[in-house]
Amino acid sequence: MEDNHIKLHHNFSDGNPHVLTILHGEAATIHDPEQVVLSGVITAPSEYLTKRRELCPPAETHVVFNRDGRKITLTVNEKDHFRTVVTGSLKKNKFLQSLHINSTTSYTISDLLKTLRFAKRFFANPTKHTELIVKLRNFTAKITQTTNNADDRAGNKLQTFESKVTDFASTTELGFILKLPLFDGTDEMNIAINIEIDVINGAVALFLVCDDLDELEDSLLDSLFQAEKKHFEDFVIIDQ
Repeated sequence: MEDNHIKLHHNFSDGNPHVLTILHGEAATIHDPEQVVLSGVITAPSEYLTKRRELCPPAETHVVFNRDGRKITLTVNEKDHFRTVVTGSLKKNKFLQSLHINSTTSYTISDLLKTLRFAKRFFANPTKHTELIVKLRNFTAKITQTTNNADDRAGNKLQTFESKVTDFASTTELGFILKLPLFDGTDEMNIAINIEIDVINGAVALFLVCDDLDELEDSLLDSLFQAEKKHFEDFVIIDQ
């Protein structure tokens, strides 16, 4: 007969209770717990807290508000190796990001047409989208180059070239208003975009400009953080 008796001698000298697990034969494999790491839109941490508050003991939970990183991180059971971490981030709307507003990226007329041609759903007024596309298709301009010579009569001569776009047609109100969320998971808002005209390497270059875009983003970030902090008043809040 098979001897199923196991002799075990072990001393626990610290006086604390311990759990000893012995696997024998076909016993099921014991797996370590899996850490919960979640990420989503900026409200993800407060959504997790609202639905699972009983799993979030205040003495072992903290929340980090990172303004520069535009994210909120909830950490539950902070001393546990398998702590739960839920991160909510503000990510700029993909279409808005693709426009390269207020950047050094320029468009040719053809490129801007391709970018905006199928973007009617993002316009506050669909009719204005059609009008803008027509204006861009009919856009014509003349580039005027001026050469300036300077001589200080001391042997120093300077020659400069200046290029300007003049006599451009169909540019009255060459701009548009988008209606979309600044960040994923936020409400839609109107964003006024202007099209500025310049010359690069002898060709017409178009730039998309929004004078108050940075202010809109900062204001929205501040209001979102203030609203989200109200959900975590019972927990440690760390501002970064």
